[in-house]
Amino acid sequence: MIIMALLGAGLIAVGLPGLARRPGGRVGPACWARSALAVQLTGLVVFEAALALWAAPALLDLAGATDLATVCRRMIGTGPGGAVGGVAAAMLALILAAAGGAGWWSVVRTQRRLRIEHCVGGHYTRNGCELVVLPSPIPAAYTVGGRPPQVVLTQGLVDRVGAAGLEAVWAHESVHANRAHHRYLAGTAATNAAFRWYPPASRAGRLIRLALERWADEDAAATLSGGRATILETLLTVTTRSPTPQVAAFGAAETIAARIHALAAPPPDQPPIWRILGYVLAGTLVLALLAPTLWTGGMSILALTNPGLCLV
Repeated sequence: MIIMALLGAGLIAVGLPGLARRPGGRVGPACWARSALAVQLTGLVVFEAALALWAAPALLDLAGATDLATVCRRMIGTGPGGAVGGVAAAMLALILAAAGGAGWWSVVRTQRRLRIEHCVGGHYTRNGCELVVLPSPIPAAYTVGGRPPQVVLTQGLVDRVGAAGLEAVWAHESVHANRAHHRYLAGTAATNAAFRWYPPASRAGRLIRLALERWADEDAAATLSGGRATILETLLTVTTRSPTPQVAAFGAAETIAARIHALAAPPPDQPPIWRILGYVLAGTLVLALLAPTLWTGGMSILALTNPGLCLV
């Protein structure tokens, strides 16, 4: 049955990135993060669409449009549970959509709340970002999105890491800002909130957040004279608690062990062909998930707008 197939495919896609042992590998953390989030969000869309298709005949029956409900059943079949199952599917679709929206909004709200007012600390403009230094002795560094994106450091961190370390922290955080990593955090937060009951989705979210930090590490290292060694030395110097997992932070304790392990190892061999193959594979998977969903939805809409085509 196509509805059950779409539900299963969506569920697999949502949790698929969580099956990885670690993010990156031969394709690199940037390619992995982009691909993993695309697959996860596609899984969410497919799962929601399947629930909507399951619910449509029952809702049409309740609305008195029995002919249209018959058309739907002929096009996509009847989901398990009949009318009761259809109503339950509609309720589940609404719950998941509300939970996903709440997860996305929590990141947006937190990012706005953590932006620093101009009257607090020192504010500087650098490379299209707003650099803020707060007069706090507690070491911390994080980035929030916005126009312009804001990189926030504390005086305690500045005093501890020295000039070379400060450049490493700035380079790392500016990658988060310039690559709009706050949008990745919002996307994975939406999926995690909707599928909180599904362990592979939660693990996928943790790996995507780690991949974003590894992405920033590697891109920052490419701009520093000391390379990856400077990033590693700075990480060993300062480890902080992130103000919240909803922002990207340099020394977040939740990701630092895996990052130190990766930076201490020799740079992985990542020929461009592997990144190309990674994007092609992810794109193919996304298309394979969306194509039957769009076809089924499109044919259902066509049948509903032209019921005479099916009521013969």
